[in-house]
Amino acid sequence: MDFTLSSTDRDLVERARGLAAEFAPRAREYDEAAAFPEEDFARLREEGFLTLTVPVNLGGHGMWQGDRYLPFYTVLETIAAGSASTAQLLQIQSHATGIVAYLGNDEQRRRILGDVVRRGALMASCGSEADPRQVSSGRVESGLRPAPGGFRLTGVKHFGSLAPAADYYLVYVMAPGTTTMAEGYTTVVVPKDSPGVSFDNNWDTMGMRATISWSLKLDDVFVPWENVIGQPGDWIQHDPRTFTLAYVANHLGTAQGAFDFVSGYLRERPYLMNDDTIAFTLGEMDAALQATRTSMWYAAWLWEQGRFAEAEMASMRALHSAKQTALMVTTKAFDVCGARAAFKHLPLDRALRDARTFSLHFRESQVMRMLAEADLGGTFHSKQKYGPKLGRGSWAALGLEPAAEPAH
Repeated sequence: MDFTLSSTDRDLVERARGLAAEFAPRAREYDEAAAFPEEDFARLREEGFLTLTVPVNLGGHGMWQGDRYLPFYTVLETIAAGSASTAQLLQIQSHATGIVAYLGNDEQRRRILGDVVRRGALMASCGSEADPRQVSSGRVESGLRPAPGGFRLTGVKHFGSLAPAADYYLVYVMAPGTTTMAEGYTTVVVPKDSPGVSFDNNWDTMGMRATISWSLKLDDVFVPWENVIGQPGDWIQHDPRTFTLAYVANHLGTAQGAFDFVSGYLRERPYLMNDDTIAFTLGEMDAALQATRTSMWYAAWLWEQGRFAEAEMASMRALHSAKQTALMVTTKAFDVCGARAAFKHLPLDRALRDARTFSLHFRESQVMRMLAEADLGGTFHSKQKYGPKLGRGSWAALGLEPAAEPAH
């Protein structure tokens, strides 16, 4: 195993570290306003970080594919040390563009990803239908309805991080004539100016406030064939990648940012290290960060090896560790720093709220159950939580005019 980054990627990580230092001082303002970190994204755009997962031949960095997983997660971790919300929005951008890069055809990549490269267009990824104000069914209710030249789409997608600021929405919907996510979960691209697109700002949360995760409302929106990405079910049946390890990177970065603050705090107050408990706690934080980071690196290495089922299992283990580390570090930081840590001009209040909020994203009991069942010999593939492996589907098999042939 080799976790060494290339000199180019090391330079990119150092630039990310510089950006994170810029983002940290203004994170409080964006958090309090629950506002899009516009200045952060202006800088990410200037420095070329909005194209992390765009293929190299289109002008991007080519990450989240091949042997380019570790630098991707390292960049996300580094940004999260300055602002967890900004890192999460960069994750959303990167995953959406990465899915178009993998599942889209040549024309879609040139048109959509070309817009990302040329002017820094933003792309949100919208799939959740769990309404935070109601008891939800847990099913995907929104589906495509055949129409001349494409489809019509009606539905509401909640937790739409980045959506209010985005130029495009990568929307996950059910293909006509399908009943399960395993066979029908499909991605389409909806431009922001499409008739029928609107938002509901219901994002008033404890943490991760600057992710502006508003609800995206789609009222009889027309989706032309040219904006249908791949074949029906491709996100589950054809693309093995998951979002799991990016959440690990965010938890780890948040914890690292809190640790860095605590370390600086103690350097200015060396007398506090006379307390054995404080010294032990700092060492405990340090050890947990190393263990979590190494776990993330190992999972990234498995992704790079193409061992996708093993990679996702390792990612799930790393996620469990990362949650524990983030919650431990951000909680014990207050014990180390004392009463002054409670003041909101310091970053620990936000770090604790962000870690607690973000740790709820994947229900821990479900992740651990899947892992335990796989350990005992149960069926497992990287997209197991969406359903079984069925083989790749096609629009023709559903009796519909097929979209342009994907490149993969």
